[in-house]
Amino acid sequence: MTNMTAYDRVIDVAHNRTRVKARMYRAFVFAAGAMMKGLPIHQVLDGDVAYDVPATGNARRASADAAQKRRMDLLSIPLVAVRTALAVAAA
Repeated sequence: MTNMTAYDRVIDVAHNRTRVKARMYRAFVFAAGAMMKGLPIHQVLDGDVAYDVPATGNARRASADAAQKRRMDLLSIPLVAVRTALAVAAA
């Protein structure tokens, strides 16, 4: 079983950006030591560019598929979906 703790999401609707920080850990005896302590997650979407920031702090760009998934996840938030629909209708 995988658990998420310390979930923090920041959304910048005006600039089409989001950042997710969390800690993922496994809650069973046979998990590796690192997974028992928790694996930090730091995912960012800035417009059309997605990137991950590992614990070392060196950001690395994620694939276009990851960017699309993060954008869809962002659109699952009602405020963001409405703002996006209004922006498309106004254009």
